Amino acid sequence: MNAHRKHSTLLILLMLVMASTGPSAAAISTAHVGHEFRQDDLPAIAAAPDGSQWIAWLSFAGDRDDVVLRHFQNGKWGNIQWVPGTSGDSWLPQVAVDSSNRVWVVWSQMASGNWDLYARRFDPARQEWGALERLTNHAMPDINPRLAQDGKGRFALVWQGFRGKNSNIFLKTFDGEKWSADVRVTNRAANDWEPAVAFDNKGTAWVAYDTYKNGNYDVMVSQVREGQVQGGEAAVAATPSFEARATVAVDTSDRVWIAWEAGQPNWGKDQGYILRGRGPGVPLGGVREPRISVYDGGQWRVPESSLASAFTGNTYQPHVFSDGRGSVWVAAKVRKTSFTGQQGRGQRGFWEYELTHPEGQGWSKGAVVPNSRGRSSSRINAALGSDGSLSLAWPTDNRGDEFSHRPLRQQIYTGRMDASSSSSPPAWKSGGAEEGAAAKAGHANEAADLRVIRTYTAQAEGKSLHIVRGDFHRHTELSWDGGGAVDGNLQDFYRYMIDAASMDFGASTDHQGGAWPYWWWYTQKMTDMYHVPGAYVPIFGYERSAVFPNGHRNTWIMHGNATRRTGMVSGGAGAD
Repeated sequence: MNAHRKHSTLLILLMLVMASTGPSAAAISTAHVGHEFRQDDLPAIAAAPDGSQWIAWLSFAGDRDDVVLRHFQNGKWGNIQWVPGTSGDSWLPQVAVDSSNRVWVVWSQMASGNWDLYARRFDPARQEWGALERLTNHAMPDINPRLAQDGKGRFALVWQGFRGKNSNIFLKTFDGEKWSADVRVTNRAANDWEPAVAFDNKGTAWVAYDTYKNGNYDVMVSQVREGQVQGGEAAVAATPSFEARATVAVDTSDRVWIAWEAGQPNWGKDQGYILRGRGPGVPLGGVREPRISVYDGGQWRVPESSLASAFTGNTYQPHVFSDGRGSVWVAAKVRKTSFTGQQGRGQRGFWEYELTHPEGQGWSKGAVVPNSRGRSSSRINAALGSDGSLSLAWPTDNRGDEFSHRPLRQQIYTGRMDASSSSSPPAWKSGGAEEGAAAKAGHANEAADLRVIRTYTAQAEGKSLHIVRGDFHRHTELSWDGGGAVDGNLQDFYRYMIDAASMDFGASTDHQGGAWPYWWWYTQKMTDMYHVPGAYVPIFGYERSAVFPNGHRNTWIMHGNATRRTGMVSGGAGAD
């Protein structure tokens, strides 16, 4: 059925019956809402006081991104609107609606070689756009914004901002008319990543994020009220395991839920083809499972039945949302590898969203969200309606079964989940200490080894020379040889290069750049986004993959953003 390719306003209604019985049984009606020709990605959705909803997303036109806005009211989708001033390199648009029904769009955009946050307001009553507002102006990248609204017209905006050689977490609030000054949530000589935020009923913003301060990724949360961080940050999950990409929701009983993905210890450390199983480390992809914890009555608790029990297989990026009835929904990406290709079972696959919520003493069986196949690094978003329904927005690249590593068309879908007939939290364990596996012994003092390397100086022809370390041959989920099952996604690559490997420069060199124009652009954009002068220099590259025995060649563009699409330098042959 290809009718949705003819008109972007045509709604294709599908029904998904949850694979469960009892009070959790529900249905999703879905609709394709994006452009009929462009590649659409990274949606966000928000509910308005008048009961309508707004969705924003990123739309790629072959030579630029544009941020798109669309309105859903009285059972109908309005026309696509282009947010003015967003053409170029943009990232992760967010949307919220104030108490006057004015919709705000916030996004990260590169201008004059630097990534900053911008905002723009649209007044639907006047059909009028407000002025472009620049929310950050630091010379280092300000990226990965997340926006939350409190239902009373106030917003909280959090993001990851590089200052000096490290990225920390920042917050701004919107009081209904103007944005506040920056609040620095973290301030340390370690990298903090990918924050999320939610309001409680008292107006406190709960900011969840992960940090590399302990030499591995741990999940933390901080409270911000009236422009001040309240006390110190609390550790939600701080074990030797990989614990990252936290999302947060506050339910109607003011319980704070935080979900994250957990991997094995020694993420990104010594491992690979030569070491095989002898190395202490684990690959950048590999096994992940969803975890969740809740702050209730002044203490942290974890469910007796693990969140991972709701899903079958390798599960990434759990997103938690309030269900409006004192509990939550959780959507997560599950790895599917049903096709046996030339490189063996499991080499080709895709991630697909599944949805669960507490049921009885545990969790309902994860139900597939229709039309949600794609890469692991995509995002799903949700907004709670006044009637208790949950509206979801998610992307897909429409890949099929046989060539399940190959994207076909990047599109945005929305879906509506009716309020569950019964909703209650799961049974809790006493206490909430997160347990993790012990890490294998690696280097005795890796930090000291790095200091020796970086402080070493050699004199040559009157010049002082120093050692810099890099890697010009790394793959991600955009390559067909594994599709991210082992190599991880593009964000994992930058986490690895900046934190786990402490590299000074490098390039992700996916086969043919992912062999898709949108992924080519996506890789170029991320290369610019993680350029941190004095700490890490990314270089855009790809692996030109010829038929055996002609060999492969790594190719790099070395001339910065202005000429990154034209100037190429060829590297050496690759073995894979």
